[in-house]
Amino acid sequence: MKVLVCATLAVSLLLGAGADDSARDLAALQGSWALVSSESNGESTSDLPDPPSLLVSHAQYVATRDGRRTSYTLRLEPSTDPKAFELTLDEGPAKGQILKGIYKLEGDLFTVCHGLTPQDDRPVEFSTGAESGHTLIVWRRAKSKARS
Repeated sequence: MKVLVCATLAVSLLLGAGADDSARDLAALQGSWALVSSESNGESTSDLPDPPSLLVSHAQYVATRDGRRTSYTLRLEPSTDPKAFELTLDEGPAKGQILKGIYKLEGDLFTVCHGLTPQDDRPVEFSTGAESGHTLIVWRRAKSKARS
């Protein structure tokens, strides 16, 4: 009985720590992000006339590219190595489909690597290669505009 109680307590503490880490990372991601670089299947996709932007608000991950917004629900799993996330599409014909990825947050840089489609596997490292089915994006926290 004592072993069961200790095991239950240990699992509860681990789950609680995971939830705290997730909440801490989610809080750190709040705000606007500007594109630093991106690549898909090993090819640079950074050289765009209208670079994409990202807004993270609560658990909403909203990417804007060429004037089109795509909204996802973001779920973080920071207890894995590398840290993992899922993006669930909020609208359109693919609503409810999930992109699986990994992330790291280092100061004002937010790096994500994820599958290009819901069928693609979760990456295990922050890189892409020809026909990998992965995209790697580095975002920098956008500077807030000073009020006049």
